[in-house]
Amino acid sequence: MMQPVTHPSTVQSNPSAGAFAERLSAEDFLGHLQPYLRDRFTGCLTFKFSNGSAWSVYLHLGRVLWIDGGLHPQRQWQRHLRQQGIQIKPKALLGTRRDTKIPSLEYHLLVLMMLRQSASLDQLKNLMLGIARERLFDLHQQFSLTALQQSSDMAVTMQSQPSQRPSSTGMLPQEAMLPIAQLMQETQMQWKQWVTSGLTHCLAEVAPQIVDAQSLGQKVTPSAYKQLITLLNGQQTLRDIACRTQKSTLQVVRLLLPYIRAKAIALQPVPDATSVAHCTAASRPPQSTTPTQSASDAPLVACIEDNAVIQEQLKTLLQAAGYRFLAITDPIQAMPQLLKHQPDLVFLDLVMPVANGYEVCAQIRRIQGFANLPVVMLTGQDGLVDRVRAKMVGATGFLSKPIVKEKILAAAAQYVTKAVAA
Repeated sequence: MMQPVTHPSTVQSNPSAGAFAERLSAEDFLGHLQPYLRDRFTGCLTFKFSNGSAWSVYLHLGRVLWIDGGLHPQRQWQRHLRQQGIQIKPKALLGTRRDTKIPSLEYHLLVLMMLRQSASLDQLKNLMLGIARERLFDLHQQFSLTALQQSSDMAVTMQSQPSQRPSSTGMLPQEAMLPIAQLMQETQMQWKQWVTSGLTHCLAEVAPQIVDAQSLGQKVTPSAYKQLITLLNGQQTLRDIACRTQKSTLQVVRLLLPYIRAKAIALQPVPDATSVAHCTAASRPPQSTTPTQSASDAPLVACIEDNAVIQEQLKTLLQAAGYRFLAITDPIQAMPQLLKHQPDLVFLDLVMPVANGYEVCAQIRRIQGFANLPVVMLTGQDGLVDRVRAKMVGATGFLSKPIVKEKILAAAAQYVTKAVAA
């Protein structure tokens, strides 16, 4: 059991347990952290909120090593890897003997990258600063939102784990430690601008999606509309879009705000990306050419979708329901794969690069053997025009994003039964 260390005088610890938890006021995150910085605390402080979100702050002698957790930790990690041009293969770094007790897999990978010279120290420092800025902002916002709640159920708790380090392999050098005072000053300034813009309750990890294409098209130029159609697909968060357009997240929200208020664009929650241990930084997910599911006689459902998160969601849902699953991430390869595997149902994304869902659906219907193959469109553009156009190219059904488990399984049950009967 961990031995207790000297804790800040403002905190009541439990020496016999080594670690302890307490209920906090939700007014000032930095105020809760400051005593630990002053008293040169070494260990992990985990802040947990009643909505299920949590952040872990790792310190060494009062200096911040790393900040873990939050709403979309994997999206943040992968986005900043791409920004720094770092390409890694986590499985190769971790090896076959993986320590399941690594407190922070991300920080552990950073240490391994430094030791194996997979990235420069400057790259690692910039990556850490970028992620820390986002996570500190989200943590500060969560404290602020909790403070606004009148209910006593909206609690914040802090768990202290003395001597807990993010990686058992070692630490990055001192120059890579986070300048927490500077970062908190930046965070408070950004939060003030965020609130002044009327965005107090707006999370940076939500995805804008066009919900009234006709209204939006009347408000912007044709070139701007074309760009918005590509960016606002309900799959990219505000931060993802800011990264792609090389703007700040606040700039992106301010540009979209008039159309959000006009209800032409909606902000929707999206799932986090797949785990850091199962993906590389810059590469797209590999195209699946083999259906997955143990029962070879089970109905086969294909998904033509370039978004890895949605592919994984559908795979999990459908395999759990007893279907085999075929993931196709490149629309150009869709027809050869469909001809090879002859699925019983196809879920087809509407917005994809190179070839969109309308074009792919039209290609499917040109093949005589696929005349009765159920094709269900998946899209964030749930307008009457989109539905009519989907019907015109031969789509069997039309489902809106984000993915809803009950609707996916209901569509699979409905259309697979008909396809097998036919």
